[in-house]
Amino acid sequence: AAATPRRGGTLTPARLLAVRAESVRIVSLLDSYYGSPDRAADMLVRSFVGEWDFDAPVSDPDVDRVYGPGRSGQTHDRAARLVDTMARALVDPGRTEFVIGGIGSSIMAGHDNCRYDNFPSQMTRLFGPVWSAAGMDLVYQNAGMGGSCGDSHLNQHWCHAALVSPDVDVLHYEWTVFEHGPAGATHEDLIRWTSRLGRSPPVHVFNTGERADGEDYMLVGRYARQGYNAFYMKRGLANGGHDYESERAVGLDRFGWGVVGDGYHNTTRYGEDETEDRRESLGVLM
Repeated sequence: AAATPRRGGTLTPARLLAVRAESVRIVSLLDSYYGSPDRAADMLVRSFVGEWDFDAPVSDPDVDRVYGPGRSGQTHDRAARLVDTMARALVDPGRTEFVIGGIGSSIMAGHDNCRYDNFPSQMTRLFGPVWSAAGMDLVYQNAGMGGSCGDSHLNQHWCHAALVSPDVDVLHYEWTVFEHGPAGATHEDLIRWTSRLGRSPPVHVFNTGERADGEDYMLVGRYARQGYNAFYMKRGLANGGHDYESERAVGLDRFGWGVVGDGYHNTTRYGEDETEDRRESLGVLM
């Protein structure tokens, strides 16, 4: 049965079971879409600089011997911070919304795309039922803007609390095409300043490029307790095992302008049910 509307209520056992069922449904959907649970984990979870492991122990001597002292604790702390962020919202009887804020360039805004199809809109449709099951709404505040306005990663991050609500639960950041390389100082500024907001939202960077283990790798460890992480789209696609290099050798660049298909699918999940023109439009990767 559908969850009853939440009006300052509580997370009842029935609602908790409904939240769990919606979460399992999404995981199953993604496992099927990407071919298997292992491939889905490789392409989604392991495309972050810091892997999400929600079963990580507080300390694992074997991991620390391989990766360095304290590494296992960082993995635990990062996941624990995100769990804590969501759990606090779910059990607070005064909360009716879980709010994600997004700042960045036209990629975040969804320019050259339909608003219905941009990343924040798709995420709201996919993840929203989890919060609906708890009697809450998932709200994504998209403050992305085109670079022609004069903003960039060097100045927009100072305005995060004006661009989106100062009460966001999680903050997403994307300035891929403007950074052109390391931007650790900007990312660290954003982490430290957002930690002063009322809910100290975890900051998650989204990048359409390759994984860069330099500055972001250090920040993911240094700010694990703040829940910081960084996602790299091309790394996720490569993790699935598709041979992009062989295709480039014969003249097919999946990341070229207007090319349809990422090597795994030729349209989005919901694009399969659209008209032919829509299916092809939704299949354009870059």
